[in-house]
Amino acid sequence: MKIEKRIDRTLTEIEVLVNCRNDEEFQKIFSKLDNRLSLDTVDGIRRISEAELVYIEVVGNYLELHTSERLFRLRSPLYKFMDKLSSDFLQISRSYVINFEKLNSVETDLVLGMVARVGSKNVKIPISRTYLKSLKKKVGEIK
Repeated sequence: MKIEKRIDRTLTEIEVLVNCRNDEEFQKIFSKLDNRLSLDTVDGIRRISEAELVYIEVVGNYLELHTSERLFRLRSPLYKFMDKLSSDFLQISRSYVINFEKLNSVETDLVLGMVARVGSKNVKIPISRTYLKSLKKKVGEIK
């Protein structure tokens, strides 16, 4: 993929030109630009912004998507849902995925071991050893 940036101070609105080989590539790129997710929840179809998601929890055959105000429950395998998300989302255990932009801190807890504190409510989410390396790598990319 080749990306070219042009700054034009005379523009009145942002323009984005996408050149691709086929419609499938365009749809894939467009879905990344339009960061709203269509969710087929147990309560019907909902559309939310990806940035609203704080964390995702696997509960049996369901995913619980937690925002700062609401909870959305849908039936989907985690790996399929992860394909829809940007690289801001990081799996930290078999049952949890966090929005890295909502990560406040990583701490040691006497009961849970390593935990991530996320969102405005500072929710504690356990981090498994298997996924701790990928979290450290993501934090290292920021520095």
